[in-house]
Amino acid sequence: MQDLLRPEAPGFPVAIPPGHVGPVTLPGTGRTVWWTGRVAIGLLHEPRRQAGLSESARWVQALLLAPRAC
Repeated sequence: MQDLLRPEAPGFPVAIPPGHVGPVTLPGTGRTVWWTGRVAIGLLHEPRRQAGLSESARWVQALLLAPRAC
């Protein structure tokens, strides 16, 4: 059987007091998850947003916003 990593084990990445149920902030990311007492739920992937528009996005935007000749 595989060894399980328990919150009270040394080296567990987050210090969770015994009996705690509620929000826990993950170190390094600042994301908050809900600790149920046995597992953490609420981990969502949040892709990083780019600071600006890509060249192709600017080209499409210019094409759509250009005045049309009738």
